[in-house]
Amino acid sequence: VRIGDPDAIPDGARAELHQRAAELAADLGDGEAARRHLSLYCAHAPGDAAALTRLAAMHRDVGAHEPLAEPLAMRAELASGSAAAALHLELADLYAARLGRPEAAVAALRDALQAEVSLPALRALLDPRFADHVDPLLRSDVLNKLAAQPSISDLEAAALLTERAQILSNLPRQVLFAERPARAGTPKALAARATLEAIGGPTRIEAHVRHVAARN
Repeated sequence: VRIGDPDAIPDGARAELHQRAAELAADLGDGEAARRHLSLYCAHAPGDAAALTRLAAMHRDVGAHEPLAEPLAMRAELASGSAAAALHLELADLYAARLGRPEAAVAALRDALQAEVSLPALRALLDPRFADHVDPLLRSDVLNKLAAQPSISDLEAAALLTERAQILSNLPRQVLFAERPARAGTPKALAARATLEAIGGPTRIEAHVRHVAARN
């Protein structure tokens, strides 16, 4: 199923033609053409939730992981509450398990939590795979929310809150002191000044490098 020169087709008719072409291709058993035309239709009609759902299902059926991400993300934007959370969770799993994109997976999990605070999203954000992509403030918030879940035992909640307390106690050091100055042996006073100056503001910062011991 082919459509002629796209420049000769009015924009208003183009989406309808791709939709019809996708239906005809499906009737003829040409799944590849059906997916291609339905993808083009969805690009012209991003608000058609039913079409996005069909397209995602077609990609899943043939194991087309890379193209599956787009209709999932588009469909999630149209959904709300638990439905949106479930779509963002599927998208996060796709990014992490199939596409090797942990940063995108974390972003999808954050979107899932915004749609609905759920145990699966909270657990997923604590997955060791994402340790380098979840900042301390986010991890602290996740630990707090997870500890408050009704299904969490008192023992586990206590452990979660203990870890959160450790993160918060270390937060000033994590914010002020980066890895590069530490490896270079830069005095902490100078490293802290560099960090604060990078943030900006009207405050004038003076760094004094001193060694304090019992004898002085």
